[in-house]
Amino acid sequence: MEHYKIAKGLRSILGLCFSRTSETFHHWKIFADGMSGVCIELNYKKFINSLQLDPRFRYGNVAYKIFLSVDQPPLEVDEIPFAKRYASHDESEFRIIFEDRNAQPDFIHLKFDIKSIQKITLSPWIPKQIFGSVKNLLNSIPGCETIKINSSSLIESENWKKFIAKSESELL
Repeated sequence: MEHYKIAKGLRSILGLCFSRTSETFHHWKIFADGMSGVCIELNYKKFINSLQLDPRFRYGNVAYKIFLSVDQPPLEVDEIPFAKRYASHDESEFRIIFEDRNAQPDFIHLKFDIKSIQKITLSPWIPKQIFGSVKNLLNSIPGCETIKINSSSLIESENWKKFIAKSESELL
């Protein structure tokens, strides 16, 4: 990103990274480890429409490049913020970048319609008693009353346990 920033003459480049795939253990451990992790599922069209008002934003899917040698043809400058090595392709990443030639903010506020939030999934490691309190708190926020909020069942799935128990009983 630093090379891109210099090549484009920017004072600031900020980024947000999203995944366009279902939750995985990898996502939770790498990007949101611990009981405070949160996955917010957005309605893509509603969310993006609110960002199109400002020309300092660019967005797109990340292209995963197979890197064989430094002798490969280089990327186009505008491709750099949306390229990663192929080893990361499981992330199925989507990025939004903010570019500014004049200002150098540490952060920016993204305003978007709260109705673009489809679902909130809390960490698979959040204790059940804390989950209930957090869910009630989030649903008490104006506009969030109907948002589906659940705790990830990635590591403690009751349905998976029943399926395994059924499979075990059929083997016996």
